[in-house]
Amino acid sequence: MKNDRIITTAMKLTQFDLITPRLTQQGRHTPPNKINREPIQSHISSYNPSISHYRREHAPKRLYLPSELTVNMMYKDYKEKHQDNPCSYKTYRKEVTDMNISFAKLGEEECSTCLGYQRQQHPNHDTIPKPTHSECPVCESWKTHLQKAKDARDRYKVDSDNASKIPDPYRVVRSIDLQKVIMLPRIPGHKSV
Repeated sequence: MKNDRIITTAMKLTQFDLITPRLTQQGRHTPPNKINREPIQSHISSYNPSISHYRREHAPKRLYLPSELTVNMMYKDYKEKHQDNPCSYKTYRKEVTDMNISFAKLGEEECSTCLGYQRQQHPNHDTIPKPTHSECPVCESWKTHLQKAKDARDRYKVDSDNASKIPDPYRVVRSIDLQKVIMLPRIPGHKSV
């Protein structure tokens, strides 16, 4: 029995002018069932997953979609829109998991003034939209509150535009989030602590 099979095989694969043998093509072909994941990722991203304002300290890279939406609904939509790139439900769900997306009803993203306005009973306001009532003190307070919020957002945008236009190396512009500390136990619907 010959013992030099490895050497003779290597010599057959090597050209005479090369020192090392060329690589075999074993296991180097693309699997026939390989799925292009780009359309799946772009479809999932089309639902605009967002970062939660109140959970970003504990889970900064987690993205959230509304709890009314399900992976099954998204997958059915994907199958209708991308018939040229089919995938299984399991693959689609794994891609949602890999993108670190959760489905949750996020905490109250409104301030206590807006929540108070929404909860107020408006017995005489059935025919006219709520913010147009000048005799209602809560409605007036809410209108003032909305105007202040709009003015603050406009000032923020102007400052942001000005900061990007002037290339001064000694100018520093910072935006600060004055988020309140959330105390536990958390009561749903109450933002003020």
